[in-house]
Amino acid sequence: MKKILCLFLPLLMGSAAQAQYGQRLYDLDSLSQEWFNDGLITDQFLVSGKPVYAATGKVQSPTATGALIERSRFARIGFTGATQANRFYYLFYNGAERPSRMNSICEGSNAFLMSGVVYSNNAPGTGDVLLLKTAASGVPQSVRKVDLGGFDESFCTRRSAKTTSKYYTCGSSYVQSSSAAFLMKHNASGSVVNWVRKFSLPCGTTASLAEATSVIDDSLSGNVVVIGHVRSASPSLACQNAFIARFSASGALHWLHFIASNNAANFNLQSIRATNAAQEYVITGSALNPANGKNGILLMRVNTAGAAPAFVFSKLISSPGPTPNFPVSQQAGYDVVSRKDSAGVLSYYVAGQTSYTFGSGDGTMLRADQNG
Repeated sequence: MKKILCLFLPLLMGSAAQAQYGQRLYDLDSLSQEWFNDGLITDQFLVSGKPVYAATGKVQSPTATGALIERSRFARIGFTGATQANRFYYLFYNGAERPSRMNSICEGSNAFLMSGVVYSNNAPGTGDVLLLKTAASGVPQSVRKVDLGGFDESFCTRRSAKTTSKYYTCGSSYVQSSSAAFLMKHNASGSVVNWVRKFSLPCGTTASLAEATSVIDDSLSGNVVVIGHVRSASPSLACQNAFIARFSASGALHWLHFIASNNAANFNLQSIRATNAAQEYVITGSALNPANGKNGILLMRVNTAGAAPAFVFSKLISSPGPTPNFPVSQQAGYDVVSRKDSAGVLSYYVAGQTSYTFGSGDGTMLRADQNG
């Protein structure tokens, strides 16, 4: 599951404890386990005009017996650290509560649209794509579940840049030890699904597991680009590739391109975002760094205007631990944005994770220039 780590936790040299600057805990109670899977900065909803941070994830009950009890989680937080909304959602179908979690959040017109998965009580081990539209405060306006024929889970929902009343959701549909990636186009409430595209992706000679993790469309052409990864099913990890695909606004596949890796353990693409050029995007994820044999942050820029993707650059970024006592085991990028500063200089900002060999880790934030 994709997890976005949005706090940078530097290490205080000379102390055994880690100093956590600006960290706040947002608990709904003192017992449950809670975490966020995605977040977004927005200034659309406040009278004061100041931006806020909205995040979504899940709450897991510590007293659950038998079935796993998860409830979708939402918080909206001012940049001062003040909590503006702090809630979780009980979802009921046919009179019974269904566990659920949210993996993605995006802005709508005076609303948020979140997506994830809602479990089925009638068929254990199955679930449907969950689409939850809320007001700015997180009050639900509509709840929809979309059954794609397996254990169906969304990892990303984005509002269309071409048609603001439409949204794209992508994820994975798992059936009998294998899964297909999916992409669908729908309206804000999820009541109208314009089309769904499921695509099984080969990886070696055995059943494969495919996940579409991020999606974006071009404001001029309307072309839709989706990224993700595919690997051979466990326990074998003989194959793991990333992929990037382009669809038309009506769901026609233009091309599908695989990116092979010599690392069969952790090669993936996590987020695609717009740059300063039409049909040209910046992508982050993780892959093996041949220089040190460790997973590093993957950063690439790709032009999708032609008959196949053209990679402007593709780089792996690795950094040492803050002190020799903190050797790095792996690093990964989970989300990326591009911004110009006051002088008009374009930079990429990546949020991710650094893990250490002894098991702990820190959130990672990095800035790269327009050439990576």
